[in-house]
Amino acid sequence: MKIRIILLAISLLSLMGCTIPTGFRLQNLTDRIIPLKITFQKPYKEFISGEGIEFYSSNEITIAKNLRNRRNSVKLDFIKIDEKNFIINLPPKSTTEIEKTKNFNYNIDKIEIEGKQRNLGELIANSNMKRDNYIYRIIY
Repeated sequence: MKIRIILLAISLLSLMGCTIPTGFRLQNLTDRIIPLKITFQKPYKEFISGEGIEFYSSNEITIAKNLRNRRNSVKLDFIKIDEKNFIINLPPKSTTEIEKTKNFNYNIDKIEIEGKQRNLGELIANSNMKRDNYIYRIIY
């Protein structure tokens, strides 16, 4: 009986420590470039390690697990307004990773798409879930 309790406790503790890599992506289903203004909740240096913030895009509509390692992915140029705000252009017919995090703990505050602001809750509510990633589709 004690062994079962110990095994159960170990199992529960190991499950509590699990992290799931999750991402938030935008798919531009149109034939034109879509400008975005991304606002994060806090300065990017507080949640991104290494050289700094990067946005990767694939020149196809995809649900691939890792856009950074795909053969046809490119690192997008962006304009840094300040430590929380960035402007990028989504290529036509593309999938772009806006944020990669753990356990759906996103730092996105809002995204302005062609002049219309959408907060994170609205974006997620209108997104599809594929392979631990939320994917918001721009179709207009």
